[in-house]
Amino acid sequence: MNQHHVRALVSRRMEQATECLEDGRYLLTANRGARTVVNRAYYAVFYAVLALLQTTGAVWHWRAEKHGDRDCGKHEDADNG
Repeated sequence: MNQHHVRALVSRRMEQATECLEDGRYLLTANRGARTVVNRAYYAVFYAVLALLQTTGAVWHWRAEKHGDRDCGKHEDADNG
């Protein structure tokens, strides 16, 4: 995997993390419940950690169907960018 591809994956994971944080802020201001807000924060951290691990080479592939999360952004496997 080349550096350009790694940078693209890291960028996408950080976009997903940001989307989750933005969703959480919206849900918080809409009084949608602490559990829902914490869920968005959890996934923000999840995506940020995936991005971090990607920079170390510890994670090359992650597929949505393996994790089961379908409610925060699009999930793409590493082969399809």
